[in-house]
Amino acid sequence: MVPESLLVEGKTRTFFSGKRYQDIEGILEIQIDFTGGLDIGIRTFSDCWLKYDLEGREQSEMHQLNAPQLEQMLKSYSTLDNLDFQDWHESRYAQRKGFRLENHWEEDGTPINFSGEVLRF
Repeated sequence: MVPESLLVEGKTRTFFSGKRYQDIEGILEIQIDFTGGLDIGIRTFSDCWLKYDLEGREQSEMHQLNAPQLEQMLKSYSTLDNLDFQDWHESRYAQRKGFRLENHWEEDGTPINFSGEVLRF
């Protein structure tokens, strides 16, 4: 008997300034659905991949340390069974550029500040 789907959760190595890191639970979720073919869904629950946090504060070092890891993982999944990442769903909190996530921007060029919202991913 083959399962209809698998949900992969675990710790994600997340880097902070000074190249410190911590393995944190619940930052990334991968769901694999086998019904009607192979569908891989990837959800992230952190802003560590973004150049600016969700309050609009710059976090360049954190972004430079974490974004390439997410990009590498997404590229490796895209090679499985010729998966097409073109139909990703956009997020309220980030936009997809290739295999990277980037901040949404205000018309004046500043990153959108979500600090007044209850964040639901």
